[in-house]
Amino acid sequence: MKLNFKILYPFVLIFFSFLFSSNIVLQNGCTDQFACNYDENAIEDDGSCQYDDCLGECGGSAIVDECGVCNGTGAEDLYECDGSPSIFQHSVSIFQGFYFFQQVTLNGLPLESNDWVAAFKGEICVGARQWDTSSCGAGVCDVPAMGDDGSEWTQGYLVPGDIPNFKIFDASSGTVYDAYPSNGVDPWVLNLMSINDLLEVSAELIGCVDELACNYDANATVEGDCIYSDENYDCEGNCISDIDCEGICGGVAVLDDCGVCSGGNTEHIANSDQDCNGDCFGDGFLDDCGVCSGGNTEHIANSDQDCNGDCFGSAFIDGCSDCVGGNTGIEECLEDCNGVSGGDAFWDDCGICSGGNSGHIANSDMDCAGLCFGENNLNFLGECCLDADKDACGRCFGTSFCNNASSNTFGQCVDGDFNVGELGVSGFDCSGICFGISNYGDDSCLDCAGTPNSDMPAELDDCGICSGGESGHVANSDKDCAGICFGDTLLDECGECGGDGLSCQLGCTDINASNYYCNIYDCENNELPDGFEEDGSCTYSIQGTIIYYSFSPVKEIPNVSVTLYGQNLNEFNLPENSDSLNSAVTDINGNFLIPDVPSNYDIYYLDYYFEPEESIYTGIQDNDASLLLDVIVGNTTFEYQEYSAIAADVNLNGIVNSWDASLIGRFMNDSNFNMNDSNIRWKFESNMDSTTNIAVDWLENIMIYGIKLGDTNGSWD
Repeated sequence: MKLNFKILYPFVLIFFSFLFSSNIVLQNGCTDQFACNYDENAIEDDGSCQYDDCLGECGGSAIVDECGVCNGTGAEDLYECDGSPSIFQHSVSIFQGFYFFQQVTLNGLPLESNDWVAAFKGEICVGARQWDTSSCGAGVCDVPAMGDDGSEWTQGYLVPGDIPNFKIFDASSGTVYDAYPSNGVDPWVLNLMSINDLLEVSAELIGCVDELACNYDANATVEGDCIYSDENYDCEGNCISDIDCEGICGGVAVLDDCGVCSGGNTEHIANSDQDCNGDCFGDGFLDDCGVCSGGNTEHIANSDQDCNGDCFGSAFIDGCSDCVGGNTGIEECLEDCNGVSGGDAFWDDCGICSGGNSGHIANSDMDCAGLCFGENNLNFLGECCLDADKDACGRCFGTSFCNNASSNTFGQCVDGDFNVGELGVSGFDCSGICFGISNYGDDSCLDCAGTPNSDMPAELDDCGICSGGESGHVANSDKDCAGICFGDTLLDECGECGGDGLSCQLGCTDINASNYYCNIYDCENNELPDGFEEDGSCTYSIQGTIIYYSFSPVKEIPNVSVTLYGQNLNEFNLPENSDSLNSAVTDINGNFLIPDVPSNYDIYYLDYYFEPEESIYTGIQDNDASLLLDVIVGNTTFEYQEYSAIAADVNLNGIVNSWDASLIGRFMNDSNFNMNDSNIRWKFESNMDSTTNIAVDWLENIMIYGIKLGDTNGSWD
């Protein structure tokens, strides 16, 4: 076929222009989108693809071992993943019997707690038990013996009338021995409970007989080699001495007062990071007087020196700004009568401090006759008027006379300087006292505002200001809010005298908090005032609902005690002691509310307590064990996968296997039997059991699921 280059040319040009303008580099690489090193620009796979291993490391080599543990080492030699001896593996049957032995011995010595006892039918193991008598009722353990229940896994197991034989696994040597009961063995039947006095083994055992050795064998009868641990370590390599802060077993290094690992092999001197004030990593130092200063001391360096530079000296700066006294040899300058050091003020002839900075003119308190505080005045001609120079009405050099002088009460100054009106109408009385009829013009009848004969006269207030009456001044209006005349203390915007304006500007600013400021105080448009600041006081209400895990239909769980704890982290980011903040009990609908929770903790978490029901078997039946066995062998799955698995792990070891089914079966036959060491029968699960931020994570209702251990099908009600 012949191509028309003229037609193709524009498209080729556009394609290469796109490549170069987009800065796309064509290269080889990993083209698998599921690989952790997928290269979106690779055009050809070069075999370099890598994938996350089970630890999440890209290209890592960690794999899940045979026991389902990521990067694990698998089961120990002679043992299975669940910790039971490989030779004692068996299937769990729904047909079971139990052989109790009051004592089991190996060469006359009781078994160790990690030894095992198993029941066999010929060479077929039909049941086994770890012989830890501390976990058995009254110290008497039983060996479960499984019967043939018709399933392919129990084919060849015991049938009624069979008599099992027994074996002991010695964990210290990994040896299996045939064991023999002291009395005859009862034939096996369904739900058998057979009790025997003694199961024993007599054999020649070579082993270490030193109890202090790591490989001590209490059952050994012939001495063998012994192995001993290193100093400060036990036989498993665990440190049995105190580990010092440097991580050395048996070391002597300790955390000093500053939290620094010191002593031992650290080459650090304890508390060498403290300053002279004892503050870790502080800035305090000894000044020239040997006093710890700076840092957190609140002491200013060399502040104990006087003005002459002498430590704790007595020299001082006098009123003339000179350093005097102490070791200076200089005397202090004196104060004048106005209290000014070296000043020029002096006492005048009237005993008033005058001149200098006093603001008073010397002898200005003398009248024209030279009398201190006298009443003689100069007339309009500049002449000094003495008492002898006054007329009958008291005017200097005046010509007025007292009309009607025979009666001072009604006398009136007339003619001359004081011809001021008609008798009995206006003018001054001749005595100068305001008890006469005609008294309107006498200065002694005026109030401080100059108003005569006022019904509500003006008076001097506490600040000496003429107030009230016709003065136009409100009494004591010159006082500040502290009551100081002419003071400058003011009310702040919060109405507080001398305040800083912050008392009404701090509070909780989170609208989701139970004590949000605008929920407590009136806020315009429900908005915080300008400049309002958060003070860390916010509190929150925590609420949740507890229902049973088989939530269809919903089954609320009342009377569950829910406790909220708060925990802070120390300077090393490690949790410190927990504080119980508050508790609540769920109501008939499974709801609880914990109010007023402070927000000043680093971590919060919930804990639960539930009193056992009236019947401990509520929700637990034989078919729970059967369902568990069917799930284990792959015949079915749990309806509530996540929570049923938690209910199935009755011994709380994190592994769901046939041993849990056996424990459920034993519990159904013995109500006093505990399926786990902690005697825990309930668990409560939520993806919100803990948080570092209640203001965000716990604003909504928390849904919590209750799980009764052993109830694998969720039938509790």
